[in-house]
Amino acid sequence: MSELIKPGSFSIDDDPRSIDQSLISSQTGDAAYYFNNSPRLQKGEIGKQLLQGVLGKDYTYEAILKNKHLIAYVVKVLEDEESIVAAASLLTSASPRIPDLTKRKIVFAHVLGFEGHSLPPNPDHPLATMTGKYYSFEEDSSDKYNNVKVGSYVWVKLFGDNPADQVDGFSGQLLGLFRREDTLANMVLEDRVKPKFDPECKANLMPILDTKELVRGDTYKNPQVGQPIIRKFKTKIKTGIYGNGSVQTKAHFNESLRIHKKSYGYETSPPLDIDFSLSSRNSFIWVGHLRSNGYLDILDRPADLGRETIIYAPMTLNVFAPIELKYYFHDAGGFGTAWINGPTSTTDSAIANAADTGNDFTEKIAPGIADMIRDKRNFILVIPEMAFSRGFGTSTDAVDKYKILTGESTAGWTPGQRPLSDTTAFPTLRTSIESTVVMPTVMKYLGSVLKPHVDDPQTILQKTHLRERETVTFDGSYSGGNFGDFNADVLSVITQYLGRTASDNINYTSIVADGLGAISMASIVKTYPTYAPAAAAQSGFKGLSINRIDYIENGQNVEGSFNFSESPLLTFYKEYISTRPPVPRLEFNYIALANPPNLPGKRMFDEIGYSAEFQSNIKKPASGDQDPIFIAEPLGTGGPLINVHTVSEAKKGAGYSFYLRTNTDSMLVPQQMTPNSTLINLPSQDSVPNHAKIISERLSDGVLEEYAKKKKDLESNLQAYEANINNMADSRNPLRETDKYNSLTNNYLDERIEYHKYEELIRQEIQIKRYKRNRARMQLILNDPTNGIKNQIEEKNKFLNSEDEFKKVFPEANVSGIIDTVSFLGTDDQRQFFNVFSYVMDKGDEEKIYTFNKAFTRLKRPDKPIPTAEQQSGDFKVFVGQRSADNYSIGKPGIFDIICREIGLKEALITLKGTIEKTLESLEPLGNAEIDEKCEPPPLTLGFLRRNESPIVFNRAGRRINEISCEGKTIRVVSNYRDLKEMIEWDPNITALKAAVAGKKSAELDSGAGSSIQVKHFKYKSRGPNNSIKFRNSPNVWTCISKKLEDAWEAACNISGYIPFRIFNGIKGYKKDNEMSPGTNIYHNGMEVGNWGLTLTIDNPIAGYKGNGDPVYSVFTNTWSGKFLEAHQDELYELGILSDLTFSSLDGTFGISGRYMDNAYEGFFAREKRRAQNWKEATDSAFNSKTEQSYNNIMKSARNSQIVPDNADPLLWVLTFCERSGMKWGNSFFMRKRHRGPREGIQWLGIANRAETPISWSLAEQKRISAIYGIEDVVARVNAISFPQTTYDAHMHFQYYSGSPIITWEEIKSQQE
Repeated sequence: MSELIKPGSFSIDDDPRSIDQSLISSQTGDAAYYFNNSPRLQKGEIGKQLLQGVLGKDYTYEAILKNKHLIAYVVKVLEDEESIVAAASLLTSASPRIPDLTKRKIVFAHVLGFEGHSLPPNPDHPLATMTGKYYSFEEDSSDKYNNVKVGSYVWVKLFGDNPADQVDGFSGQLLGLFRREDTLANMVLEDRVKPKFDPECKANLMPILDTKELVRGDTYKNPQVGQPIIRKFKTKIKTGIYGNGSVQTKAHFNESLRIHKKSYGYETSPPLDIDFSLSSRNSFIWVGHLRSNGYLDILDRPADLGRETIIYAPMTLNVFAPIELKYYFHDAGGFGTAWINGPTSTTDSAIANAADTGNDFTEKIAPGIADMIRDKRNFILVIPEMAFSRGFGTSTDAVDKYKILTGESTAGWTPGQRPLSDTTAFPTLRTSIESTVVMPTVMKYLGSVLKPHVDDPQTILQKTHLRERETVTFDGSYSGGNFGDFNADVLSVITQYLGRTASDNINYTSIVADGLGAISMASIVKTYPTYAPAAAAQSGFKGLSINRIDYIENGQNVEGSFNFSESPLLTFYKEYISTRPPVPRLEFNYIALANPPNLPGKRMFDEIGYSAEFQSNIKKPASGDQDPIFIAEPLGTGGPLINVHTVSEAKKGAGYSFYLRTNTDSMLVPQQMTPNSTLINLPSQDSVPNHAKIISERLSDGVLEEYAKKKKDLESNLQAYEANINNMADSRNPLRETDKYNSLTNNYLDERIEYHKYEELIRQEIQIKRYKRNRARMQLILNDPTNGIKNQIEEKNKFLNSEDEFKKVFPEANVSGIIDTVSFLGTDDQRQFFNVFSYVMDKGDEEKIYTFNKAFTRLKRPDKPIPTAEQQSGDFKVFVGQRSADNYSIGKPGIFDIICREIGLKEALITLKGTIEKTLESLEPLGNAEIDEKCEPPPLTLGFLRRNESPIVFNRAGRRINEISCEGKTIRVVSNYRDLKEMIEWDPNITALKAAVAGKKSAELDSGAGSSIQVKHFKYKSRGPNNSIKFRNSPNVWTCISKKLEDAWEAACNISGYIPFRIFNGIKGYKKDNEMSPGTNIYHNGMEVGNWGLTLTIDNPIAGYKGNGDPVYSVFTNTWSGKFLEAHQDELYELGILSDLTFSSLDGTFGISGRYMDNAYEGFFAREKRRAQNWKEATDSAFNSKTEQSYNNIMKSARNSQIVPDNADPLLWVLTFCERSGMKWGNSFFMRKRHRGPREGIQWLGIANRAETPISWSLAEQKRISAIYGIEDVVARVNAISFPQTTYDAHMHFQYYSGSPIITWEEIKSQQE
């Protein structure tokens, strides 16, 4: 007797026939697991009865394998055409349903978990094993199954209860390869460890989408609990300024970080509060001298140890995570302007010089740091001073300065004075001493400053480069240095100050070579056959593992320049790029000016075979994004990747480079990012972090309430101050005292700004909150060049700094007239016209010119005038305006209100910019449709899964123009017009559409409405004659859902075996080629949701509609499936799935064999499966005289096709389609309303007693129903995909909407208002 092995009780360790435990345990839950040597499954009914009999011992209901997805092991593949033709000859049917087997993959496969691995000895063998013959479902699909071979694991679907139940000689369908997980033995192989345990692309720890179910609130920072204080584990690095460098350079660099210019990428400006700046308060800064860079190079710079080096790390650096070490080779005259006052430059002058034009610390480096921090980059930045740095900034013809320094002259320049020439003048002495007049004087000075420190100054001077200084940095010479040694010195400093962990975790090295810095880098790798130090320098550079180089073009890459026989760029390609090892792969970004006057980089691209691409693309305007204009791989995918980028202005190259992310799609090493969380071994005691506040800083449904609360809280403080200032006559008023007046007024001004900020945020949020899930629209709101938030910030800054704009608000007025009328400005002035603000604040002593920013500064000064009682009396109040008693936001403004409001508006825009950027981060697409097996799948929220929402993602390479606006949007089922408008931005023209209703015609959506709904069709399988398959174009739907519907349709057909006949309707009211899409779309009370392109109607003739409270038994309820009904309709009736029985035309009786059999079979005496052309005789057909003709035409196009073939499962089709697409099905009653209870029998004429009918089914009954249908959790799943329960069934209807089918004019109008 066969021994039964229960699921989970069998150990594969003792069974040599086992393939893989994980495969066996993944088989369907209702099937038993057998591992006996004796075959047990026999052909036909005997085998079926045997299986049921054995299972009956341990299961309360029969296990059904039919239509389930099973894993099978391939034992034979029919490869050649003769074998396929021979297989076709075995078909048992005269009219086979598989018309052309030459286009199918045919395999013999053994279903895992059941005995037998070999083929039957011959067709007449009395016993059959679980090995059967399967054909691929799709036509022309051999490419898809090319990897199927003997030994492969595949998904199959049985036509019957076991492989012996065959249809046309086949046991079932081949669905595709089963991609199983690697075994533990394979996972621990050295080359497999990283993808499994440390995937290259980590999942985002934040939810992909905002959700209404987010729990928001404030974390109490100091909880009073009887437990130890919370220990927060975090990364900590030293902050402050270190190193043996000059105090002038340190102070200058630190001040530059504090006052830097706006960054290129995120347009970050320095914060007003130094506590939040990039300076040493929030970073580690090392400034010092390293022996391997510019030792004793003192030409036109301080007489110290030589050139300096800066190492910068933000306090966000996580030393326990992978770190990027980034070098910046500055351009000519770079490394700041700390020393341009000469040898006697002071710390104060160095700080003041930070604001100089041309200071690359302020204009390039600090803004780049801001962008990288904003981009969450985990980096350490190293800035070596190059041989052509600014130094004293002496121009090459400034002989007088050095004559004064050597005592040869006393006129023309004063020590400590800035350069006689402009600070941006070039060349300087540190670039090249070209004048023979200057050189002797300079050499004399250098000798004088070296003599106190060295015995033989002339020896050092002989090693000092005085010419061609553009190419001597890291050239291997005494004062040039060696970059390989320099890198080792930098790592030593990092280890000393940031720890061994930091240096050990540096696994990505990049170089930004800016302008002349790029030329200098090219010279490092240039071959000098007779100069040994140069060979050592070249070897030191090539010996480093460099992942990325950004080469910023300065227009000087021409043949013969800087003693290069070829251009510097071409030399760098030949000597370095083309010869470096393939691992790590080099990312080389060539960044140049768009449409340059000449083509400086052309020689290299000629050499590598990309001349045409370079010349055609370099002339195009710069796009401003991070995408290269073209990509070159001259040595193939295993060689370096060359990306070509352009910028609109040459000076933007460095900012663009710092902002540019690594091309992770093509590179083997990802961008080094600061992780969202890391377990750290250094605990610190700290207060509770306010995680809820951080999450709430994105746009969300609760942010309006938060802003309104903060605005309301400020009102009480503001009103208290205003009550005092309006009562200046009271001697007890604290504002009458100067000190208190200054402190209280300054606090009032700050809170007034905050008040106007929240006022503006609320206004803006109301406008844009509906778009918070629309990534494309949010990007437009942020970046629109005309009215985007970034542009508004820029315009507001101009406004606040404009004297003309200030004069418009505070014009010159006849102050004499004002005094005579109101008498509040104090003593009359002899001048008749005077700027009102200046007159009030400066007491008419002197008219001063103000901007809004200067005016606010004036208001905060301690010498501000204290208002008199007359100035704050009556209806016109000078400083604080008159507020409405009913609404605090309404009233006449005073000076404080006007100034603070404009500044508050700017603050609101900056805050809004940040929240939109955070929102965009949460709306980032999941990536391309192709899944990288090395990547973790992004996590989804439970609410996200419950709602079956999904972000729209297109393969960027294959997406169409009309799909661009879809990217980032979220497909979801909505229930009201407000949410619908968030998903599809279209405001119907109510007036025009109502006019169409009055004219009794279908309204064209574009008539006066300017519809923004993009539409598109998709290809889908449908039924043709004799059960053949036809591919058709669907009616138009909203473009953004077309791909999702196409994929869901294909999956539903393949999984269920059911192919619908036709899609009847898509979008309504859409006119194309002078033809209107069918269906009524406009009514007197509103619009149908079909106007938005979110609906489909499918198989209308056999999936009907009833609005009288009675259920519809459509094809999708499996009540048109003959064999299924024969086996189960009695029990389904008793379980209350099926309702009352009616008269049957098959046998002329009432009862269980009645109405449902009429759906499945045709003919009065002969029981034949109902065919498509005879659809309307079925009991539950949607026959209607108005639609009969159109339905007939479609159903007759599938003549002689069985409506439900034996191997098809229409209910499984509905479930698969809805679950994968997210659409809802128009079902109110099927498996949602129980029609009778377990004790109710059939009464006279088929009418049952309802008195004891339970509301729903018990868990045991639901399991039984699942077993009957062969679908797990079928009751729950049907309920999940169905519309909210109503009084009507519309089984042909599928849509992304769960509200009322008619959206009323009132609802639309209220949202528009």
